[in-house]
Amino acid sequence: MVTDFIHRLQVKLIFAITLVLLIPTGIISFYSLRTAASTLIQKISTEELSASLAEANSIEKQLIDIKEDLIFLSQAPPTRRYTAVISGQADPNLTIRDAQIALFKTFLNRSTNQYKDIRIIDIGGQELLRIDGTGQPIEVASNADNQAGEAYFNQAIGLPSNQVYISDFDLSRINGKLEEPYVPILYYSIPLQSGDETVAVLVARLF
Repeated sequence: MVTDFIHRLQVKLIFAITLVLLIPTGIISFYSLRTAASTLIQKISTEELSASLAEANSIEKQLIDIKEDLIFLSQAPPTRRYTAVISGQADPNLTIRDAQIALFKTFLNRSTNQYKDIRIIDIGGQELLRIDGTGQPIEVASNADNQAGEAYFNQAIGLPSNQVYISDFDLSRINGKLEEPYVPILYYSIPLQSGDETVAVLVARLF
C-alpha cells in the first residue's frame, strides 16, 4: 500500500513538474509566433507601401516630364513660325511646315514616353498636322472629324500660355470609332498663341 501510494505521488509530481515546465514554454511560443506574424505582416505592409509610393512618384514624374515636353514643343522656334503661318502673320511656306514636322519627328524619336501621336489643331477644330509615335507624318483627310467638341481642345483654348491640360483616361478612336482591342489613352494639350491670341492647339496622345 505504501509503495503504491509513493508510486502515485511520484506520478503526480512528475505530471505537475511537466505542466510547470511546458505551460510557460507554450505561452512563450504562442506569443513568439504572434509577435513574428505581426512583424511579418508589418514588414509586408511597409514594403507594399514603399512600392506604391515609388510607383506614384514615378507616375508623377512622368506627368511632369510630359507637361514640360509640351511646353518645350509649343515654344520651340519651328512651332512659333508655324503658329505665325496659322494666324496669318506669315506667308504659308512648305519649308516652315517641313521644319515643324522635323521638330516633332526628332522629338518623338528621342522621347522615352509612349506617344501615340502629336497633332496641331486650328482654332476652328480642324486638324492641320499629325505625326505618329514613330515620327512619321500622317496625311490628314479633308473630311476628318472636327475636334471642336473635344474636352482636350476646348479646355486648352481657355488656358494661358505655358499651361497644359491633362484629360481623364479615354479609349483610342479611329475616325470616331473605338479602336479594338481597346487602348487607354491620355490627352495632353496646350494652346499655341500668336501675340496674346490663341490660334491653335497642340495635342499629344499617350498610351
